[in-house]
Amino acid sequence: MYLFGFGKKKKKDVVKSRDKGQTRDHLDRTLVKEDKDVEPDSKKKDKKDNSCKTRISNRTITTTKRNVADLSDCKKLVHGFVENTLKKGVQGLRAEFASHKRVLDMTKLTVFLKNPAKNRYKDVGCLDETRVVLKDNGDNDYIHANYVSTPTSEKRFICCQAPLDSTCVEHWKMIVQERVEVILMLCNLTEKGAKKCADYFPAEEGHSKTFDKYTIKAVKTSKVKLPCPTTANIRLTKLVVEENGNRIHSVDHYHWVDWPDRGVPPADLAPIHLLNRVSGTQSPIVVHCSAGIGRTGSIVLIQYTLESINTGQTCENMDTLLLKLRKQRANSVQTDHQYLYVHQVLLNHFLKEGFLDKNVTPLLEGFTTQYKKFVITG
Repeated sequence: MYLFGFGKKKKKDVVKSRDKGQTRDHLDRTLVKEDKDVEPDSKKKDKKDNSCKTRISNRTITTTKRNVADLSDCKKLVHGFVENTLKKGVQGLRAEFASHKRVLDMTKLTVFLKNPAKNRYKDVGCLDETRVVLKDNGDNDYIHANYVSTPTSEKRFICCQAPLDSTCVEHWKMIVQERVEVILMLCNLTEKGAKKCADYFPAEEGHSKTFDKYTIKAVKTSKVKLPCPTTANIRLTKLVVEENGNRIHSVDHYHWVDWPDRGVPPADLAPIHLLNRVSGTQSPIVVHCSAGIGRTGSIVLIQYTLESINTGQTCENMDTLLLKLRKQRANSVQTDHQYLYVHQVLLNHFLKEGFLDKNVTPLLEGFTTQYKKFVITG
């Protein structure tokens, strides 16, 4: 089953469940509510395409059998994640995050070191093994960007730094080369008086910007409306890319305007629904903030965790997933605030989707109280 998934969207299908109101006095017994009224569709065969449908709440996602975990297995995985999160608490998760120091192994950053003029920050490396290689780019194929795989896709994301004024051409070359359909921008051009990103796209409808042979035109702009209570300010700009006057590509550019630098927005379900909104793309999703590791790493870690559950992989210890992410995009997730934010968003999501028994609500409220206290006061 999928908490949400990648691929074409399917018709909504509500899953009914019953709460038997059993008294439970241990955390193990309060986290996951058994749903015996629904038989997982993953057990049913589809003679036409050998795919299966499994259900959670109001979503039905189709995918191949080998990639989908049984509904009961997913519940157990959610149980493990929630139990470990609540047992560790805010302070335990902070200590866990602090135990994984940010490191720069220069032996794995050789191309990064050879291109200082193309790097926004000296201490934010670009790993050789997963870097995006620009094709037909003369004698320099470097751009500060890494492919990031997830359990369901070898190239689900491209995590990159915000373009510099001098690298906008390379940025758009990468977008065209990788046939990118979606860009998630999680920073602003200027933050706290410092320049964080080059002005690499036209934000106003009908305007255009030219970078060497590429002309980028904004054909439509709108504010994104998400199906959840949220204060997130996200702007969608539909862009067309022209090369020497010929239209060659189009891309949807999502700009999350109010995600603070090295901080977190309110822990509502905005990132879940934003990721779900762009789920149909088959090409890599480009995600960037300024450095391309903090805010970028946070939203990618959320996706990585959900896909791990969807495919039956354990996610009880989030730091294991964090390290998997950092092996692909060095030092992803910069602060303990961001690490806690990922946990809080996922807890809220599992509660909203009906995976947790109501008896666990006081425990979740206690965690949320400590989370808000730490994030607001530090």
